[in-house]
Amino acid sequence: KSLDTASSPFWGRAIALTVIVVELSVVVLLILRRTRVLGVFVAVVFHGIIGLDGAHSFADFSSLVYALLVLFLPTEFFKVVRGRLGQWERFTSRALRLVLGVVLPLVIVLQGLALSAGWTSAVIDLRNIVWRLFSLGMAVVIGWYLVRCRGIGVEPSERVPVIPAARWVLVIPVIALLNGLTPYVGVKTAYSWNMYSNLVTAPGKGNGLLIPTSWQWTSRQQDLVRIVESSGSALTIYATEGYLLTMTALRSYTSSHPDTSLTYERDGVRVTVPSTAADPLLSRRVGEWERRVFAFRSIDADEPARCQPYFLPAG
Repeated sequence: KSLDTASSPFWGRAIALTVIVVELSVVVLLILRRTRVLGVFVAVVFHGIIGLDGAHSFADFSSLVYALLVLFLPTEFFKVVRGRLGQWERFTSRALRLVLGVVLPLVIVLQGLALSAGWTSAVIDLRNIVWRLFSLGMAVVIGWYLVRCRGIGVEPSERVPVIPAARWVLVIPVIALLNGLTPYVGVKTAYSWNMYSNLVTAPGKGNGLLIPTSWQWTSRQQDLVRIVESSGSALTIYATEGYLLTMTALRSYTSSHPDTSLTYERDGVRVTVPSTAADPLLSRRVGEWERRVFAFRSIDADEPARCQPYFLPAG
């Protein structure tokens, strides 16, 4: 039986705090040379546990995380693992050729056929199984190295400087930091590293822990719209599910769907629009730069806010 954290404030907070503690501890463990391998192990186990959630697929994100985590492992780790696998060189070589030459192409073909037949859930289930086996394998190998070699860190000779030799590379983490701050300054809440964090930064509805919503430079998140009813099935989802969206997001949708009729509430005023094509506000096209810079995710009208594992049609 799954745990409904939305209806259980205690477990909701407990799980959220646990995730925060684990993620922050991984950062500290990776920074410290003496605990770097332990940090990789904790991160792999943590993301492997996240992958057990059958309702959402985290393989795409976690696979990128794993690729980065491998870079923190010392050279000795690969030497030790290679030395152990060398004892079964013939077996591992044949197994690798079998996987890359037969199993992997077969899986790709079967996934393509399943998707064309509409068996999306079967493809996702297969990917989740493969991902869980891969995560378990990584955790076992790294855990074995920790126990067998007691190598929780790296040698002094493998110390990597915090500041890279090519200083221009620092532009990348600066851009990443600024992108993560965009929800707090009212620029965008989509594609801002918040993903499944359920972060809400709309004034009056914000649930941030440290950064206040008063930092916002724009008022677009304050301009919220509640869909009452609509002829379009995409907008009807907002009415039935109880999600709000910004006027920018609504305009972005209605300007490209001119034959839609809807009734919405904005600032306590109910407005009925027989056709969005005839409405001067909803028919005004949103520029491409505005669509990207001010891309806001939907906001839950209920409390506590539900986690949104996917984007709704209009944002």
